Amino acid sequence: MADVEWYAKKALEQPEYFIYYGDLDEEVWGRMFSIHRDSDLIDESNWSVICEEMKPFEHDWTTESYNHWAVGWVEVGRVRVYDKQRNYTVGFLHCVEIAEQLSEYPLLDEEDFSRREFEEAWEQVENNLTYFTNRFEDQDLLPEDFMQRVWDTNLVEYDSEGVSDATMAEAVEQAYVNWKLEEYENKEQMELV
Repeated sequence: MADVEWYAKKALEQPEYFIYYGDLDEEVWGRMFSIHRDSDLIDESNWSVICEEMKPFEHDWTTESYNHWAVGWVEVGRVRVYDKQRNYTVGFLHCVEIAEQLSEYPLLDEEDFSRREFEEAWEQVENNLTYFTNRFEDQDLLPEDFMQRVWDTNLVEYDSEGVSDATMAEAVEQAYVNWKLEEYENKEQMELV
């Protein structure tokens, strides 16, 4: 069972070296969950899920953005911990449930995370494709679906660092060889006809 009192104290704890100039009552509104400029895909996915789950609690939940020239931006979830009678709000109790869920398993929604991981890998392949195909003399003749062919080699592996250059080069090379073989086979079949 969750130690709600501990979560309340933690949420209402003022960050060190931080001065708040906003409109929320700092004795009632705490901070739970955040995302920042350097957040990874897990954090981005979880943040998105948390914000979606907290929509029904709009009177107890909001987000605030902070910027600083040295550390970039931070977006923080602000939750109303207490109501006027000093009872825990429903929104805060839901945040505690989410925090407990995260303490048991780091992902709130594996499907969302997998989609984001795929999209980031796809974007990286797309952005780097020209660099890796520049060495081909017939680069301008590559088929329109060449990126999909690179992906279909199953050599594109994504990890926390993204798609490595070595993996990308190998996948592009394999897709190119497969395309050239296909082109050669098509040419031979045309000659037989």
